[in-house]
Amino acid sequence: IKMTVFIVLIAAMIVFALSLRPARAALCALLSLGIALGGTAAVHAYMLEEVIDPEVYARNSIIADAPRLRRPLMLIHGFADDNVTIAHSLRLSQALMEAGREHTFLPLTGITHMTNDPAVARNLLVLQRDFLARALAR
Repeated sequence: IKMTVFIVLIAAMIVFALSLRPARAALCALLSLGIALGGTAAVHAYMLEEVIDPEVYARNSIIADAPRLRRPLMLIHGFADDNVTIAHSLRLSQALMEAGREHTFLPLTGITHMTNDPAVARNLLVLQRDFLARALAR
């Protein structure tokens, strides 16, 4: 299942990056690799610069890019996520809604940054697979 999660995560991040900022596709893939391998500490170290410097954070934020989204986007976020606050996904979803861009937002109650429940993980993979099949068929 880990390899499948990794592949789906990479595909989703690349689709998203190509939809908004093609030059960031490789960075998204590398960050996804770090997350998939459980290396969130490396990702946090990379992102620390953005947290410390508001200008860097604003420059790298994708909120302003929401109107340029060309493909559907699926946001999945656990309410109990202790790595990334759900407020980030809520702000992006709001920006996408205001821009009239197609997206799906799936908030998961009781789930942290990654789920440990095999049934939830399996069902999420199916939802992501089906979403990507529909989005990439357009």
